[in-house]
Amino acid sequence: MEQRGNHKADVRAEQYHRFTLWIQEDLKSDRVTVNKKVFSVVIWCLILPALIILASGFLKKYQLGISDRYIDSIVFLPSLVYALYSFWPALKSIPETFKKGGLSAMLSESVREVRWREKTVQKLNQEFKLSLYEWKNISFHLESDLSRMTDQNRYMTILTAAVLFFMYQFLELGTVSSEQVVSSPAELPKLWVDQFTSWTIQLFSLVLFSSLFYLSGFQFQRYLRRYLVCVQKLIKDYEEQGPHSSV
Repeated sequence: MEQRGNHKADVRAEQYHRFTLWIQEDLKSDRVTVNKKVFSVVIWCLILPALIILASGFLKKYQLGISDRYIDSIVFLPSLVYALYSFWPALKSIPETFKKGGLSAMLSESVREVRWREKTVQKLNQEFKLSLYEWKNISFHLESDLSRMTDQNRYMTILTAAVLFFMYQFLELGTVSSEQVVSSPAELPKLWVDQFTSWTIQLFSLVLFSSLFYLSGFQFQRYLRRYLVCVQKLIKDYEEQGPHSSV
């Protein structure tokens, strides 16, 4: 009895494995694009700022660095450039959206999504000869994986933001430099403004980087959720027409 139960579990795991391989094959072209985006986020928003921080710390050690205010701006610049580059397609489509109307653009996107969904459901039904129970099993595991990926993406986003924040603090970026010693009370407001500007730049860069990192991970979940909707549509068709009918 136990061996029979283990055999069924192995069969279900193999079915889900086949399904995930099918998704990978179907997403081959899109996956290359997503991987490039993730790699670009890591390069522009993590590696380049880290290198700039390390270089500024090295230069400061030998008293060759520039003011901390300018260092903060330079550290923030790669993330800003990449953010503008990423959002450029959306910014470019704003005039067309205003011309046609936001509702018209949303409906056009919905029509394209419905066509893709119906085509994918047909491909799944043709390539996988599974029962209603087996499709429900795949749907359950896919939902569980999506929930796990969501939690992991949040955790990694918070962790990377915390690492970057402590890199700022350990290298004493944003603190008062030796050239900013207050010699008179009249200079105190200027010092406060400089410190506030430095902290604002750091905070804004952290928020921007965290958003880009989170969205890059969310992109994978969005692709998988589209396939989950297709599986749920297939299950719905099976329930309405019967497991032995042609979906």
